[in-house]
Amino acid sequence: MLKASLRSYLTLWFTGLSLLTLLVVGVYVGHIATEQVKQASGSVLSNAARSTATLLGMQLRERQQEIYLLSRDPLLVRGDLDNPDILRSMELRSKSRAEYAWMGVADTEGRVRQAVDGVLLNQSVKARPWFQAGLRGPYTGDPHEALLLAKMLLSNANGEPLCLIDFATPIIDPDGRVIGVLGAHAQWSWVTSIVESATLRTDSTPDMQVLIVNQDGVILYPKPLAGQQQTMSRDAAEGRAWSVDEEYVSSVAPVPSPRDSDLSWSIVVRQPLASALRSAHLLLYKLLGLGVLAALLFAVVAYYLARNLSRPIEQLALAARQVQTHRTGVSFPLHHSVREISQLGRSLQSMTDSLLGK
Repeated sequence: MLKASLRSYLTLWFTGLSLLTLLVVGVYVGHIATEQVKQASGSVLSNAARSTATLLGMQLRERQQEIYLLSRDPLLVRGDLDNPDILRSMELRSKSRAEYAWMGVADTEGRVRQAVDGVLLNQSVKARPWFQAGLRGPYTGDPHEALLLAKMLLSNANGEPLCLIDFATPIIDPDGRVIGVLGAHAQWSWVTSIVESATLRTDSTPDMQVLIVNQDGVILYPKPLAGQQQTMSRDAAEGRAWSVDEEYVSSVAPVPSPRDSDLSWSIVVRQPLASALRSAHLLLYKLLGLGVLAALLFAVVAYYLARNLSRPIEQLALAARQVQTHRTGVSFPLHHSVREISQLGRSLQSMTDSLLGK
């Protein structure tokens, strides 16, 4: 069996205990730092999600309210959908709002009676979802690629198909009968620009992503992720401000829906977990590195401390071996700062003198 000296044992024990203590403290502090970083990141994401959802909801409500009020114009309510003054009113609205790609009036059979720039004039929109929904009440729809308008409107500058969001509301005469539908198509780029501008106003974090998700969990924005399914965490489903899963720290905020609309969008602001915890991980690595350096320093201190403690015992052991070999004039160390060692030296000296005196 390998036997080590007292000095070695003391050095190893002091070093091991100091290293263990420093590692435990480092991991604990790192854990606290990680939780605090999560909290800080979650708060930033939550603020960004709420402000973006609020701004987007306000803009959607304004457009829906604008279409609703236009449908209550006496020119429309009177029922003469071919009145040229209706077209002038719609043209003024379209020119004041650059986001409108199309605006028109259709009768209850779905035939377009008036339209800005004559686009879709006298064509049937009866099968379009916005028209069907507009007969029942105010409607704001999810974004979609332009179908009937694809060949009549300019595409995006990058050549991608034009993407539109629909607004519609019924036209009701004084007797309460639906006599037509007022519809408008706004460019989806208008919505995305609102989201991007809202994000710039907040204290954005590195690698932060902003998503628009509909009621079915389908991502509407950004374009590269459009159509993918966004699974909401349990914390988000329970309405908590932010949540953490295996990949992201995220926050979900519902977009306030326009009046009397079934639109149900949510803004999801998320940050990759690895990016959010990067500063905490760096702190943990620094703490572990300092712990190792401190352990090495403690090892040096422990060695000198162990040497001071073990030297008198080593001297006592050496003197005892000399007595064992019948050497004369052997002396044991009699004075030491540790009382027990000093007493042991005097006892051994007295015992040796007694034995040699016989």
